[in-house]
Amino acid sequence: MSYILENKDEYNRLEFQAKQSAYSIGDELRFLNLPSKAKILDAGCGSGVAFKHLSEVFALESIYACDRSELRLAQAKSSLPRHLESKVNFSNQDLNELDLTPDSLDAVISRYVYEYLEDPYKVSSEFYKVLKPGGVCYLVDFDGIVFNLYSSNIKLNEYLLKFKNELKEDYFVGRRLPDTLKKAGFKNIKWTAQVFSFQGESLEEEIWNMEQRLELALPRMTEMLKSETKAREFKDLYLQEMAVETNTLFYNKFITYGFK
Repeated sequence: MSYILENKDEYNRLEFQAKQSAYSIGDELRFLNLPSKAKILDAGCGSGVAFKHLSEVFALESIYACDRSELRLAQAKSSLPRHLESKVNFSNQDLNELDLTPDSLDAVISRYVYEYLEDPYKVSSEFYKVLKPGGVCYLVDFDGIVFNLYSSNIKLNEYLLKFKNELKEDYFVGRRLPDTLKKAGFKNIKWTAQVFSFQGESLEEEIWNMEQRLELALPRMTEMLKSETKAREFKDLYLQEMAVETNTLFYNKFITYGFK
């Protein structure tokens, strides 16, 4: 159920998601302290939510914004505020081999990216390489998203078990982030976990958000289930069960950071 990055509608979903309380960028980055004239990397920048927020909070000298999607980079660039045009450098990069000067950055920020990485330790090592001594690697990711929906619907749970066993993505990556940073050489590692429960208005918003996620992921789900009909059945079942009053939906969010 990975993102279909080259779908233009993903930009709108990301922008909507950023307005939800469970995805509050200000809350997620509240532990980040940056020196004056800091140089940062937004790794997997998406629509640019993180670096735009940080540019309002800190006096940044330069921003490197990279993403594997050329379309997402183009959309982020087209919505770039005029005052940031001279500060932001966009690039389509492989996080496994960054084309950046070693020991040059004050911070690397990466949100909701690690669940999609084939080798998170390799990527963390790349982040370590490009950071200055004392620089911070700051990661945000969920743990249990998609799977942390309680439902007694047998068919839905069969689908979820199949996805859980076969997905290459790691939707429980949040709990592994501190160890990942440690193995890459980072020190003084800090982490916190929050639980977000979805009820009332927040549930309505997340149902819409999940509907967009699943719609964009239909080609991937069709491939896994070998049937578009089954993929659409899963999507409809999931959304229906999200709306059941006695079902519970919660996400665990990990904020993890360490220093070079």
